Amino acid sequence: MSGTPEMEDKLRERIIAQPSVILEDQDLMRALIAANERSMGNNIVDLRGIAMERLEARLDRLEDTHRSVIAAAYDNLAGTNQVHRAILRMLDPVEFEVFLRDLGGEVADILRVDSMKLVLETVQDDSDPTIKRLGNVLSAAEPGFVRNYLTDGRNGTPRQVTLRQIHEQEPHCIPSRVYEALIVWPH
Repeated sequence: MSGTPEMEDKLRERIIAQPSVILEDQDLMRALIAANERSMGNNIVDLRGIAMERLEARLDRLEDTHRSVIAAAYDNLAGTNQVHRAILRMLDPVEFEVFLRDLGGEVADILRVDSMKLVLETVQDDSDPTIKRLGNVLSAAEPGFVRNYLTDGRNGTPRQVTLRQIHEQEPHCIPSRVYEALIVWPH
């Protein structure tokens, strides 16, 4: 080892005073490790260096996962706030007609959906003048429709929320994912 340093004295003193600056700089640490490996020669395997590379890759994956979890948490929070705003809007109207108008208008806008329907099981059909007067948000269905929809014709316990993909039938539509959801509240 030579007695004369190849770097400026001020830089050397600064590094000695604050070694953490070098340790926290990934690019600088990689360069130092690579220089050390080159000085050892080709016939020496540095297991510590290999372990460091694996740990570094693992840390990178962990940091990516951490960022994904944080992003998902923010998305969940935003979704929760969106649903809360929609529910508060649904609680505002005192009259049923205003509730239906809001359901197809402001509530649908808050939830960012194209359309909403309130399906009521009844012996009356959609041609009933009372149902037509209440707008296109309200639909009448025969008794048992909701159970059949939720179970998809199979026997079993229906879920409280059913979400399935539907296919657009119009050829001029832009291909996109369209879902229909049915939410059943216990009565």
